[in-house]
Amino acid sequence: MIAETLAHLPPWLRALKTVRRMRGYTLTGAAEEAGISASLLSRVERGEREPDISLVERLCELYEALPWTILTGMPEPGEWRRPNEPPGFRLRRLRLTRGMASCELAKQAGCSPVKLSLVEHGKRRLTVRFLVRCLDALEAPPAEFFTPPASVHLVDFSVTGAAAAGESGVGIAGGDIIGNALLPIERKGPVLALEIVGDSMSPYYIEGDVVFCSPGIEPRSGRPVVAKLKDGTALCKLLLDRKDGVVVLGSYNSAYEPLEVEAEEIEAIWPVLGSYRRERR
Repeated sequence: MIAETLAHLPPWLRALKTVRRMRGYTLTGAAEEAGISASLLSRVERGEREPDISLVERLCELYEALPWTILTGMPEPGEWRRPNEPPGFRLRRLRLTRGMASCELAKQAGCSPVKLSLVEHGKRRLTVRFLVRCLDALEAPPAEFFTPPASVHLVDFSVTGAAAAGESGVGIAGGDIIGNALLPIERKGPVLALEIVGDSMSPYYIEGDVVFCSPGIEPRSGRPVVAKLKDGTALCKLLLDRKDGVVVLGSYNSAYEPLEVEAEEIEAIWPVLGSYRRERR
């Protein structure tokens, strides 16, 4: 009966239960050591309660098991300590270092951008299933999430101008600083921060958001970009197509039609790495 029940559980959940028994912990004993109730641990092991990553990490630390091997369903022993960074922060760092916009990860992970933002900022718990979907979308090995670099710091970016997300273009300020934003990022090379003006990219980017883009990365079709025109105008749009000397730019907001711009009018197209939403006053 137990074997039949285990067979219906996800591999990582079976591994979590198996390694507890291998370490000689009773369910009650493990729960006490982990600082949780025995009923909660029992529900988790039976697949009745979706555990968050913080709980899984606590148990792996107790069992002296490497958490990324738990996720693969093939647990391995090893000394490991929980990182000081919150799980949501680590997920956000992975996304940013891979140059994926939050709206794109949300789409690939099958959730709303709002949910992803809440998870990344610690306002909503990060479950194992959701983490696995995100890691698959980011093409990131689980070990990278559980063993972040020893030194991850917040970079203070100067917001140097604005990018239009509406009908009229907004020029990038010529070196003027219009604000600042902190962003955890480890990408090498230049990064530019611009403030969104307009609503053509809502609900993913709304007016007042800051987007971070990199002049050193090749933009990809279907992804958010900032197109800088030779007249100084900056547009935050979706890069839909490039052919026959024409660049087609789209919007998330269905009220806006695709915009066709002659390639010779464009000075540069920069991929959006991520975004930052300031607190509303």
